[in-house]
Amino acid sequence: MTTQDQIIALADELGGEVRLDYSGRGMFGARCMGIVCEDSEQVILNALGRGLPRGKVDSMGKRAIVYWPGIQAAGKVATVPACPAGEHTPGPWTVGLDYDGAPLIVEYQCRDICRVDSRDGVSNARLIARAPDLLADNERLRAALTSFIETWDALPDECRRAANGATNFGRLITTLRAALLGKEGA
Repeated sequence: MTTQDQIIALADELGGEVRLDYSGRGMFGARCMGIVCEDSEQVILNALGRGLPRGKVDSMGKRAIVYWPGIQAAGKVATVPACPAGEHTPGPWTVGLDYDGAPLIVEYQCRDICRVDSRDGVSNARLIARAPDLLADNERLRAALTSFIETWDALPDECRRAANGATNFGRLITTLRAALLGKEGA
């Protein structure tokens, strides 16, 4: 049985989730195999009992991952594909701490979205974690503005002229159209 098969079998036995592409702390983007689990000590002890080297542990919020930097998945590695335009990892995203308290991790269902390690890390991590909500707010606002503009466009010319004369709505509508197209001003 290959090392990869042993790790997969161990994950199956203990109810863990195999990661073929994990990049742990200090690995600088290198990938290895790991097991996402509830009880990292149980995984480590069982792995040692199978003759596997002692794994390292990273906290993933409520769960942890035991990983082996020297053990890479053989063959084609299954990775999460890049999101097509307009798609992203769904929310909610949460902010957690790595096992030693730094860096901050923005995660979804115990999977890292990103790691934030800076002087403003807490603020940045909280902002990043709000991205799905901000996107949803943006989409609702864009739909409301589009509906408003369509209603404006459907008004008879005399109504639009009267409203424009009293409130300068025409300029507002031009600004809104530009905003919806992603342009500044108009």
